Amino acid sequence: MKNIILLLLSFSIIACVNTPQYDKHCASRSGKPLTTNTVNSVVKVEPIYPANANQAGYVRARFSVDQNGRPQNIKIFESEPAGLYDSAAINAIKQWHYTPVCQNGIYVTAPNDIQQTEVKLSFPWPVVTMDTVNKALQYLKAHTNDVKAEDINLEASSEALQQITTYLENNPHLSNETLKILREARGYGLKAINFKRHYINTDQIEEPTANEQDVEVNKQEVMLAIDDLEFVNQARPYSERYRDMAGMASVLLKDYQLSNRYYEYCAEMKNAACMNILAVYSFYGKKNNVINPEKAIYLHKQTFKLATSWGCAGYYSTIHLADISYFTQFDTGDTWQNWYKKGDRFLPILKKKFNRDAPCSSVHIGLHKYISYLGEGVVKTDYLDNALSLEPAAWVIELITELKANTDLNQPSEYFFSTKAEQTQCNLGMLLVTFAHVTKNEKLIKIQTDNFTDLDKTECKNEYLMLNYANMLPAGS
Repeated sequence: MKNIILLLLSFSIIACVNTPQYDKHCASRSGKPLTTNTVNSVVKVEPIYPANANQAGYVRARFSVDQNGRPQNIKIFESEPAGLYDSAAINAIKQWHYTPVCQNGIYVTAPNDIQQTEVKLSFPWPVVTMDTVNKALQYLKAHTNDVKAEDINLEASSEALQQITTYLENNPHLSNETLKILREARGYGLKAINFKRHYINTDQIEEPTANEQDVEVNKQEVMLAIDDLEFVNQARPYSERYRDMAGMASVLLKDYQLSNRYYEYCAEMKNAACMNILAVYSFYGKKNNVINPEKAIYLHKQTFKLATSWGCAGYYSTIHLADISYFTQFDTGDTWQNWYKKGDRFLPILKKKFNRDAPCSSVHIGLHKYISYLGEGVVKTDYLDNALSLEPAAWVIELITELKANTDLNQPSEYFFSTKAEQTQCNLGMLLVTFAHVTKNEKLIKIQTDNFTDLDKTECKNEYLMLNYANMLPAGS
């Protein structure tokens, strides 16, 4: 029997009672009867290649699962080459076993006229050799692991990854060094294709191909990728791997406990990017972290000491330290003005490093810097110009236009009295409240404070926290 790959495409069965029998396993831990609409694989038997097999192929099959967990009514709806592997696939599927669906505490059989379980059985040919694996490694390096997500061919990358997986499964006695090479390549490859799936599902990739439109993140693959990189890091620790593992756990698995663990490992290795991320999470209490301003300030200051060695991280930490100094009474070791100046000293280096006129910039940074200095009577329109260069949203352009035309804080324009942030504009709400306090106009302060407190506290959690620290909101807001 040759090796095959079993790729489960979907499980979706609607339960219907068919002479059911009560089963204690079809109940919760408390004994309460369950109702489910999914089946789970328990046993899979690999098919036997037919004697006349001489090329690669695949079979797509549909079937229902009866109340005993056995596949029924197996139908082949696609195969390549046509008919070559159909019988082998059917004979194997007949021996598979699933946990069937529950209906009020009893296992049931789904009728044939509803959506059924679909599987794809792949029959690789020839057997994967080291030469095949080397070609797969070269493909992943050139077209998957080190390229932009939109340039990844999911089908070709998945095929290369499967060749590596098959080789690993067929050769359990590889040297540790070979294992590290193969598992690192597979780990980063699985990371790359699943981030592309994530970007497609969140509309961050425009116009995906027809074959890519219905793809989903494969969490089992993500867990395998993390396991692969963990294996490599045990022998050769590298902070960037921990950062990649943390990113996968957070974004693709939504497992923030696991993500935070890897960010902590990464930060312990003095990775400035990880220290900056942990500092932000600690200050705002994000991603299951406890609010800890002292830890946040410590990590930001450690990141600042590394300057531009990790790109933008040191600069970002100066911005956060300036915000903490501006809005709160926590001791950051310097004033907000000096933290801004320290960060600005990094910019010429970062411009050269990234070959960009406005490196590490964001609209929010530019606007808040401008308003902060405006309160000191200092007009720094270059911050507004930098924000405009980032092609901001319409509300940002409108705000910048009014700020440029309104440098007399004693007479703020009607715009600031009439403008109200929408639920998705937490930053605008915070900027308007800050501007109102800078003007010291009590009427404007009340208007913008009332406007801001209409915003959702969960969606604008960070902004609420900062404005409360600054005593710019009513008690209890």
